[in-house]
Amino acid sequence: MRWGVLAIVVAVLAAACGGAAQSGGSTKGISVVNALPFSGGLAEIGQDMYDGADIARQLVNEAGGVKGRQVTFTKVDAPDPQKGVTEVNRVISQDHAPIVFCCYSSSIDLAVSPVTERNKVVMLEAGAIAPEITARGFKYLLRTQSTAAQYAGGALGLIKDEILPKLKMDKSAVSIAIVHEQGSYGKAYAATVQKGVEALGLNVVANESYDADSTDLTSLVLSIKGKNPTIILAASYTNDAVLFFDQMRQQGLAPKVFIGAGGGHSNAVFGKSEGKNANGVFESSSSAHVNPTALSSDMQKVSEEVKKRYTALRHKPVSNQVILGFSGMWTLLKYVLPKADDPTDPASIMKAAAQVNEPLGSLPNGWGVKFDQTGQNTLAEPTVQQWQNSNLVVVYPNKVATAQPTMVPLPGWNQR
Repeated sequence: MRWGVLAIVVAVLAAACGGAAQSGGSTKGISVVNALPFSGGLAEIGQDMYDGADIARQLVNEAGGVKGRQVTFTKVDAPDPQKGVTEVNRVISQDHAPIVFCCYSSSIDLAVSPVTERNKVVMLEAGAIAPEITARGFKYLLRTQSTAAQYAGGALGLIKDEILPKLKMDKSAVSIAIVHEQGSYGKAYAATVQKGVEALGLNVVANESYDADSTDLTSLVLSIKGKNPTIILAASYTNDAVLFFDQMRQQGLAPKVFIGAGGGHSNAVFGKSEGKNANGVFESSSSAHVNPTALSSDMQKVSEEVKKRYTALRHKPVSNQVILGFSGMWTLLKYVLPKADDPTDPASIMKAAAQVNEPLGSLPNGWGVKFDQTGQNTLAEPTVQQWQNSNLVVVYPNKVATAQPTMVPLPGWNQR
């Protein structure tokens, strides 16, 4: 069965990427730098992003490459803005690669992308959501990932369509606390979601930030507890998501609804660390587990192969970050580079990107691909997941959902 699926995937790719063995194809390879956080607090997420991207590379190369050219990767550790800038400067100078796949973190991207722009190297961002990334007029930047506004849109849609009817509370009695890490990612999400919440007529009682490297968030938890919010909206990375949630439980902070914004709340580490206490938590970003009927027939086959390969490699289910990494690299290698006159020339690559128009369902998270003039993918639609029975399932919107929202309102800590 596995080889049957693989044969179909290779056939699909061979057609899309220019054929398995194009006559007269260049023997020159295509080099892509992967500048991701392979150490530090984001290391697990960075590795997941890389694993997803590498599966895309494997599938394309097995089908003959891009226009007959094999794709190679160079790994660069970018755990923070300073080191990211240093390492990307170094690898551009040494390897002269035309493409940098980076960075997951908005703060790292905002530091590194001026380096790639200055050197006229294509920057492909598949994880960071800060709106300013694509608001600076850069000519060599592409982002397949959603923006903060799109993440917020998923949470706001869930609140309006699902949460408020289930709470059966008067709007005037529903209060919102926003908690976010203090970097570009957290700030962008918090500012966007507050505007949306207020537009729904709900009362924001707190909008507080913290350092993602903190080892104690008790004072923040107690401050939020004092406001007694109905709903908490959080933007966190992995370690801080676990820490805040642990200390919520310890201090008895018990909102009726908890909604994360991707990052830590969509990561397997959160589910494993919190166990049954994670059940009922929502997170708005994208998903590795959308309803297969939301995908094209070709992408259904490809998605199945991605999941098989990742599970064989890491012995665990795919995460959202794996699929983000895969989707970014798949977009580059399948949808963009085959359209380029020269897939190693940054100007040619960007010209090709402007021609891409792949419908929803063309990526394994249900997204399509269409870049606007800023380099932003306009078809990266938000998806909301919920932890149910210690697994993430898609619950919103209905067209990609595999389950219905449950545990609204959340039961007390000792009843989960």
